[in-house]
Amino acid sequence: NWMSFSSGSLNAGSMFTTYGGGGGIKSAGEVIGVTKPGASYIQRQQFILAFRESNNHSQAAEPSLKKDKADKVTKAKWMDVAFGKVMDAMDRDDLLLHESFMVFDCGGDGLISVGEFIRILKKMEPPLKIDRPKMYAMFTAINANGVDRQITPADFVSFFSKLYQQRFRLLDNMARKISTDLETMKELIAEEPKGPARSDLLKEQKAHVKLLSHVQTMLRRVKLVVTAASEFLNQPQGFSMNRTGSGVGTSG
Repeated sequence: NWMSFSSGSLNAGSMFTTYGGGGGIKSAGEVIGVTKPGASYIQRQQFILAFRESNNHSQAAEPSLKKDKADKVTKAKWMDVAFGKVMDAMDRDDLLLHESFMVFDCGGDGLISVGEFIRILKKMEPPLKIDRPKMYAMFTAINANGVDRQITPADFVSFFSKLYQQRFRLLDNMARKISTDLETMKELIAEEPKGPARSDLLKEQKAHVKLLSHVQTMLRRVKLVVTAASEFLNQPQGFSMNRTGSGVGTSG
């Protein structure tokens, strides 16, 4: 069953940017000049009233803005998990992206319709546990032009290639961290005399070596998927889809 998958998902996480500004925050007087002698375009009381009114509007709008932001974060989280599970299914069956496209292309016409996309998602085992509107949202996320309501091979391969590139960066960072931890453990073990503490360090070292091997295996898989996707997208003949998946070599 193609749509079975291993545990785990792409949890790229939310990306936050902190914006800095020069000069700090100006006082109200500096902005409108009410403290300057002879200010003519606004009186102090008018400013106070205007400020209060503006502040009331801002407070009224704040809950709505917070809700919109929360909705976007929530959507990003469930969609990351859902797409991550689809990618896990591809990994479990060792499928490249153009091969996975053909699984979704039930009719074999070289395009994925909304119905075909949702049909395959519903067949996933274990199930995605998301409703039809969310499945449709996943479809529209992949559908590049958003007009014809059909996913082309280029849409599919390009979209998932970007997700795999994100996964590669996460795994690569993880591998680097584990390697650093192993170096530290090696030094600690060398300094630690025989005893329970040293035995615990050796067990931890063994677990880390096993984890690093697993991460490196995943990295090789992800690198293959991204490389094959790049080759596919750079070959015009690759967009003439057929059941043999010609256009991209799967060796390497």
